[in-house]
Amino acid sequence: MTSFKLDANNNIDYQNNIFTIDGVEAVAQDIKTRLMMFRTEYPFDATIGLDYYDLASQNNRTVIENAIISRVLEDKRIKSVKTISVNFQNKNMNIRLECVLKTGEVISV
Repeated sequence: MTSFKLDANNNIDYQNNIFTIDGVEAVAQDIKTRLMMFRTEYPFDATIGLDYYDLASQNNRTVIENAIISRVLEDKRIKSVKTISVNFQNKNMNIRLECVLKTGEVISV
C-alpha cells in the first residue's frame, strides 16, 4: 500500500512534488495517523477513531492501552502488538508500539 508522505506536523510533504512512501514506512506512518484520529473527527464516519476524552476520564492505563491496541489491530496489515508503552508528560500522551506485521516484520511506531 502506498501513502502520502507526511511531515512532522502531519501535513502532506510537498516541495515541488508530492512524495509517497510504501512498505513498512507507510505502515508505521498509517498507524500514527490512525492513533491521532479522535472519534467524531472524520466527517464521513463519526464513529471511527479513539474517544480519548472518555479514555482520559476513566484514568485507567490498562483501558487506554487496550483501546489503542484494538485501534491498531483494525489495520489488516498488523498481526499483533508486541509491546506497548503509554506515558503521560506535560499533559501529553506518548505512545510507543512494536507491531508485528502479517509479513513477520516488526516495526516500531
